[in-house]
Amino acid sequence: MMKYIYAQLRGGLGNQLFIYAHAKSISVSQNRKLVLDTFSGFINDEKYKRTYELEKFCISPDNLISNDKSMFSRKLFKRIFLFLSKCLPKASKFYVAESSLGFDSALLGCGVRSKHLYIDGYWQSEKYFEAIKEIIYNDFQLRIQVSEDIVTLGQSLRESNSVSVHVRKFVNDSSNYPNNLNMDYYERSFKLIEQKIDNPIYYIFSEPNAIDSKLRAYFSNKSCVFIADLASKLTTENEFYLMSKCNHYIIANSTFSWWSAWLGEQSSKTSIVVAPKIFIDTGPSGWGFDGLIPDRWIQT
Repeated sequence: MMKYIYAQLRGGLGNQLFIYAHAKSISVSQNRKLVLDTFSGFINDEKYKRTYELEKFCISPDNLISNDKSMFSRKLFKRIFLFLSKCLPKASKFYVAESSLGFDSALLGCGVRSKHLYIDGYWQSEKYFEAIKEIIYNDFQLRIQVSEDIVTLGQSLRESNSVSVHVRKFVNDSSNYPNNLNMDYYERSFKLIEQKIDNPIYYIFSEPNAIDSKLRAYFSNKSCVFIADLASKLTTENEFYLMSKCNHYIIANSTFSWWSAWLGEQSSKTSIVVAPKIFIDTGPSGWGFDGLIPDRWIQT
């Protein structure tokens, strides 16, 4: 009997990568056809206008649903399915939803007896897919062609003591903006890196207008390289590619930089990854919950 796993993709690139990774892991471990819903999770995303982005990568789903025919588009059926599935034994569940962002080992192995299994959540933990990390690494290589100058720059990053520094959002006083990091985080992170690496070269990746004058002055005093000065008009995929080619990482509270660091360390094997030690419990933009940060990474 052929079995299927269905996953609704939503959120930004980092979230989509996490959802795919968990769905792929279930597909492999339970020998299921992998079906991705690339429609229902984005149709109402009016605030951020995010779209399906995984076509840029070497992913291998068995089917894509790009219209409203998926069960995920039918809210009443979703509620009924979730209620019914909760009443079933673990092995017989057919609709599995996250109850919180933290890693939940009880959700592993759900639905092994069901022909059709639907998963609903963000699944932001390496623990959901660590059994197939080699497959995930290969799936998350870029499918689209990268320009020669970007490839050359990526090679130079890989061959040096390069440190990717990601600045997502920046404010002087983070107490009123819990989703943002202040300069203290970057100062602590630089000190940690310099205790472990001789002559690191910092490459700054940032969102537009994310760096204020005080932080820019700090980076300039450290002889950092602003990646935008080396490669103008960077696309999202080019920036992701270059970040993943660095050898060490100071990430932001961002799944985008989480994934660039994870992919980079799979190649380097000696990577040092520094992550912010903060806790944010606000849906998909949450941070610091159980399972998100691998134990081998340094939190500060």
